[in-house]
Amino acid sequence: PFNPLLARRLSSLPMGEGEKRRLVRALFEATWTRGLDISSPEVVAGVASDLGMDGEARVAEAGSQASKERLREQTAAAIEAGVFGVPSMVVGEELFWGFDDLHHLELYLRGEDPLGDVDWDPWLRVRPTARRTR
Repeated sequence: PFNPLLARRLSSLPMGEGEKRRLVRALFEATWTRGLDISSPEVVAGVASDLGMDGEARVAEAGSQASKERLREQTAAAIEAGVFGVPSMVVGEELFWGFDDLHHLELYLRGEDPLGDVDWDPWLRVRPTARRTR
């Protein structure tokens, strides 16, 4: 339960793919490993600065109207793709959601998906034994 808006705006700024990956990784680590408050402009600027960016300038740019509109467009595209929370990763048609799913994402990217050979058909035919009426 935190407000990721500033980090999301910062991550949506135009930058090289490698720089963006390093920033997103550092923001994830700051949030999910170090327990830092990424709703704080000082914290987010510090994370960016630690990567060699001008953190204060980037945070200021993240507050621009153009940045806000870019994030709205990216959010609409994410919703269209089925994303519903943070962190979410989409690889092809597969959606990985939540910090606890990062391990499964790594397996999937290495071609070691433990669910790759599962026959889902029997599970799709399971019917509930009870239904809530209200």
